[in-house]
Amino acid sequence: MKLPRASLAALLTAQAQETFNDCAAKMMLGALAQQLARAQGVDPKPILAIIAALLVLPYVAFGPVCGWLSDRYPKRTVLNATLVAQIGVMLLLVAALWLKSFDGAILCFFLLCAETAVLAPAKRGILLEYVGPRHLSRWVGYMEMFNITAILVGSFAGGAMFSHWFSAGGDPWAAAQSTAWVLTVLAVLAWALFQVAEPTKAHSAEPFRWSLWVRHFSDVAEVWRTRPLWRATMGICFFYGVGGYATVLLQQVGYELTHGGPGAGLASSQLLLMVGVGTMLGNLLAGLLSRRGVADRGAGRPGFHGAGDDAVHGAADRDGLLVGFLPRPALRVHPGEGRRPPPRPHPRRGEPARQPSRHGGGRHLRSGGQ
Repeated sequence: MKLPRASLAALLTAQAQETFNDCAAKMMLGALAQQLARAQGVDPKPILAIIAALLVLPYVAFGPVCGWLSDRYPKRTVLNATLVAQIGVMLLLVAALWLKSFDGAILCFFLLCAETAVLAPAKRGILLEYVGPRHLSRWVGYMEMFNITAILVGSFAGGAMFSHWFSAGGDPWAAAQSTAWVLTVLAVLAWALFQVAEPTKAHSAEPFRWSLWVRHFSDVAEVWRTRPLWRATMGICFFYGVGGYATVLLQQVGYELTHGGPGAGLASSQLLLMVGVGTMLGNLLAGLLSRRGVADRGAGRPGFHGAGDDAVHGAADRDGLLVGFLPRPALRVHPGEGRRPPPRPHPRRGEPARQPSRHGGGRHLRSGGQ
């Protein structure tokens, strides 16, 4: 299978740029909120918590609908629509900052995160269509590498650009607006680059149903019934929660280290960058240390499958979200599989061998002489 390299390059760049913009806008708005709160003599921490919550709220609230969109319509069309929407939202953000409307800027940030939530299942699904099951695991790794890099660089760039223009001009609104203009230009470039991506087909004719908005409950119940999957999900949620808390905490730490000065955004971005680099190094080390053990335990034994096996076979849930792409090696045990049958007792010397009965599916044993 010849890989469409131009389409893959456009896809990886476009999805990374959207992640970059989300993280940069979050850091920029956080730094702006801190400066506005400092000028008014109020505590900025509640606003920082709201911004952090808005970053993940669309993924929770709109997840099933986003999955339905990526299945109902061609994934390239969905991705292209999100890139166009991103340009429109960024222009609205520039206008809100020009009007000095912080509430409007927060609304635009929520819309920016919402269109990224629509992009999430589509970008993973189209990757399978472009590379096929054989190459999927490797290209998922490339996509996650681009995504993590965009998170780190975007978080750093958002705070650094705001601090640069705030130090130069002294106006937090103008600094935020200049940062938003840069992100708008990047959004236009990402859309233009994505136009070389090859078209794809829709994979579902399922009509829209209002029950999609509450499908979360049935999905949670399904995960709950598979206890190993439930424990893994809770573990992942725990670490994502810790990461979200650290993001908000380090923004405040950077603000206090600089006593609320113009360099607060840059200081917060540097702290987050170091945390991200440390996380990447830790994941690499964990993978190197556990790779041998995973290969030894999983190879050639029925009922044991590494997380990469799901990626190779292109496992996808009914909402179009690819599953099995855990950042660390993992094993799953399917009930009733991977167990050796109990050893059959050896007959004593002089005793006829016992053979399975023809009745009862072989569950009862009887003597060969009976």
